[in-house]
Amino acid sequence: MRNLISILLSIICFGCSQSKSNRQSEISYLYIYEHLSDIPSDSLLVHNTNLEKSLEFYTDTESIEKQAQGLVYLSIFKLNNEKFSIIIDTLAVKVFEFKNKKFNKVIEIKAGIGMPKVKTERVDFNADGFEDVIIEIPSGGLFGSSDFFIFFNPQTRKLIYDDKIEFRNYKLDIGNQFVTSFEGLVNKKYAIKNYTFILREKAVDLGMTTNLKELENKSEISIYDLKGRFIKRDTI
Repeated sequence: MRNLISILLSIICFGCSQSKSNRQSEISYLYIYEHLSDIPSDSLLVHNTNLEKSLEFYTDTESIEKQAQGLVYLSIFKLNNEKFSIIIDTLAVKVFEFKNKKFNKVIEIKAGIGMPKVKTERVDFNADGFEDVIIEIPSGGLFGSSDFFIFFNPQTRKLIYDDKIEFRNYKLDIGNQFVTSFEGLVNKKYAIKNYTFILREKAVDLGMTTNLKELENKSEISIYDLKGRFIKRDTI
């Protein structure tokens, strides 16, 4: 019986004659079907040994966005006149910048790909006049989505990630510079400051977390100051 992984993921070599270049001979098609006919439309050219190295095949590409059957997501895009790429597989979100005619990894986040489709948006969420990046990875069920906010620094022309904060099912309030993360029974509200997030409020559903009837429809609210330091806690 064939291995389950080989059933889910097939790397089919791209046929080429000896007269073709060595670079072309390394190209494979990534897809998830058992048959060899009709390369699927969501296929990606990938390097035989290294998914990150596959970006070598896309150095001349200005824009692409593909998700290969829930196993690999690849995006190449321009942001504030700079070129970047995002690769998401089952283990990590990886962000690359394009400098000196090659892609260099600048951010790696431990998070797996989601179904049905990864969503990326270019939004100026810190209101500095330059677009930033939001990555939304659906997880399905009650968990909802995992969300990653990546800042663009106009001084360095680089992307910055605040790895201290994780968001789920976010709600963005650009006008007031807040992001709220809805994490099941706990909601957290963060202020956006430069290239970081500062916790300002945390709400816990007491009825659901304690199963006490007298606490139904009540929440415990924790308030934090402008530096994220705890101030007080109330029940409402």
